[in-house]
This record gives sequence, C-alpha cells and structure tokens, in this order.
Amino acid sequence: MVNPEISMTDKLMLAVVDDDSSIVETLKMLLSTRGWQVSSHGCAESLLGALIPCQKRLMIKDDEGKLCYLQAVVADYNLPGISGVELAHRLMKFSPHLHIIMMTGAHDELELVLKRRFPGVVSLSKPFSIRDLEVALLISRPT
Repeated sequence: MVNPEISMTDKLMLAVVDDDSSIVETLKMLLSTRGWQVSSHGCAESLLGALIPCQKRLMIKDDEGKLCYLQAVVADYNLPGISGVELAHRLMKFSPHLHIIMMTGAHDELELVLKRRFPGVVSLSKPFSIRDLEVALLISRPT
C-alpha cells in the first residue's frame, strides 16, 4: 500500500532493462529527450525489487525519490537470471495495463513465444531506431 504522505509525480515513467549498459544509457538519453522519465536496470531482479504494487498498477521512484506510475517497460529478451519473458509474465500479473516492449536479436524465436503467451507484448529486433521504439510504445496494448 502506498503511503499518502509520499510525494507523487505525473511524469511519464518507463523502465529499461538490459544487461548491456550502453543500450540502457542510450535509450535513457533518447527517451528523456522525448519526455519520458527513465528508470534503468541491468537485470529483471533489479526492476522487480524497485517496484511498488498499488491497485493493479505498479509504481516506481523517479530520480528525485517521488513515486510515479510505471507506464511501460522496455526489456531485453535474453536477460541473465530472470528472462525477459518471465519478467513480462510477472509484470502483467501485477499490472495488466502495462505496456511491454521486448528487445531481441533472435526475433523469430521471440515472436513465437510472444504470440502464444503474451499477445499484447511487442517485440523489436536489435538494432532499432528511436522511431521504431516510439511506434512500439503506441501499439503495445495488453490483452
């Protein structure tokens, strides 16, 4: 339960999860120029540990320590530890309206997994443009 005394913000909040720090930092820089507040994580466990469940939505602290509703997650498919697919599964259990984008170099394999288990999750093949990511954020819709 969220403490009402904790400061909240209306910023657009997105989490990026990838074990390649250069990808995380590049996406953080590009997305911040487009109005997103970005929470960076090197693994799924880091993101899951930072989340606060609140009435079928997930919250996370921004850089100033204020709580924000998490609106989207961009995660690598091949994460060490908890995989991107398992992360998507856990996130959707807590927040069915969360937009999830899965990045991968193995696009065909991921497409099959997503279509069977997570039809609302959108996949992006690496490398991709910031425009591709923006379109994916618009079309990703949980089912």
